[in-house]
Amino acid sequence: MKSLSRQTLAEQAEEQIAVAILSGELSGKLPGHRELCRVFGISRTSLEPALAALVARGLLVSRGPRRRFEVAESPPRVRVMPTATRRALVLEPTLAGLPTPVARRVVDALRARLQGGAWQLQEHYLAVDQSRKNARRFSAILNAEQPDLVIVVGGHAHTIEWFRQRGVPFLCFGGDTKGRPVTAVNYDADSMTHDALRHHLQAGCRDPFIPLRVRTPGFVERVRGAVAQELEAAGIRFSAEWHTPILRENNPDALHEVVDRRFQRRVPDAWLCFGHDMLIAAMGIAACRGMRMPHEVALTLLGPRQDLPWLPPWIGGFDFPIAPVASLLAKWLHQGEQMRDVGITRIRPVWQPGESPSAG
Repeated sequence: MKSLSRQTLAEQAEEQIAVAILSGELSGKLPGHRELCRVFGISRTSLEPALAALVARGLLVSRGPRRRFEVAESPPRVRVMPTATRRALVLEPTLAGLPTPVARRVVDALRARLQGGAWQLQEHYLAVDQSRKNARRFSAILNAEQPDLVIVVGGHAHTIEWFRQRGVPFLCFGGDTKGRPVTAVNYDADSMTHDALRHHLQAGCRDPFIPLRVRTPGFVERVRGAVAQELEAAGIRFSAEWHTPILRENNPDALHEVVDRRFQRRVPDAWLCFGHDMLIAAMGIAACRGMRMPHEVALTLLGPRQDLPWLPPWIGGFDFPIAPVASLLAKWLHQGEQMRDVGITRIRPVWQPGESPSAG
């Protein structure tokens, strides 16, 4: 298993702003520092070195210490060549048929890296369910797009096996490969569990609650192993059903059942949520019970926190580095036929504590 060095927040901000400039999303005068920090989910201390680096690259112009930065009149854009000879299809199957925010940012960064090269990037976000119609949907998309390679976002083992059986070259971003030999890059959920739980335990929490949705046994086993390791290191006995109960179904009613059983015996002092929907549900359930979160129960998002400035107080969570994922996917595309099942590269998200005392 390979690992990549951790990228600083300033480097992430530089990359995201550069992509916005090269794509034409940003032009003329940039918004003020406060607005840029809000949009990109970073602090001023991370933004300022990013802007300085973009000036050095010739993408931005500084008109003075009290004036806003401006996009250079003739930034060194990568020339888009009309001679792309290969087609890569980004395919993300989700319940709603909409791209996840992190996947959207990775695809934007990847497209910027592929400009002027041999690869043309297409996207398709597919609404899927538990039926057998999904295979027909995949076939229809492949017949319409005729890609040379597919980048499967968040796919599960049966989806990966479907592409393999049909001889379709593919890469994976996220998802669960169940140990199959693939070329994949993923954010490391195990390290998120370790980092967040260790932080809460060091802050004095002793009774964490981490409800798990119906997922693959491998994911549940890894999360429970991480929780058990951290709790036992702190001298706390781990109980799978108490600390990491599994929802019988992936819906709010099943979550309410798990919460009712847990809260009837004892209210936890920390609630760790996999995903924004679980976080929103936790806050709603707490409100119905007259509780204030994260003031009374520490609340943490085991997921990307870039979009949480809209939800004060600032909740503990993780920054997901975008640039190393996009760079790795671009590298694999450029390698072409030389790239064969190199394994899974895991990118470690960066822990960012919350603002309130109970949230860390």
